Amino acid sequence: MEKILLALNPLKKTKAKVAVIMGSSSDLTTLQPAIDILKKFKVPTEVEVVSAHRSPEFMQDYAKKAEDR
Repeated sequence: MEKILLALNPLKKTKAKVAVIMGSSSDLTTLQPAIDILKKFKVPTEVEVVSAHRSPEFMQDYAKKAEDR
């Protein structure tokens, strides 16, 4: 797993409302416009690179714990 961005506004202890999850860091160029819009509207967001094929247990755990983050 590769962490790109913890949160778009890390100074506030606001839970993320949107998770942008991609399979590899090369997907970032495709998803960056969406991330930019979320940032523009100050939507608490987390961005993660997670390979569901290489680490399915991590992805499953990540999804199960999403509501708590």
